[in-house]
Amino acid sequence: MPRRLGVLVASGMIVGESLFGVLLAGLIVAFSTDAPLGLVPDNFAPAPYVGLAAFAALILVLYGWMMRKAATGSGDQARP
Repeated sequence: MPRRLGVLVASGMIVGESLFGVLLAGLIVAFSTDAPLGLVPDNFAPAPYVGLAAFAALILVLYGWMMRKAATGSGDQARP
């Protein structure tokens, strides 16, 4: 297990976001639309609330995962 799991996860999220941005730009050019991955129409009123709830759920899941890792000693602690 990595010594600095939190740093590793954060770095992976940054790189993943960058790669997704490049992929999304390619899809926008390929399909000539500003929302090639749109799942709902523009007038779907609860979309911001659904997105906020999904974001909050993801934060809670990742926080719980990191806290469980730290409690078992497989997180940021150095091994002898």
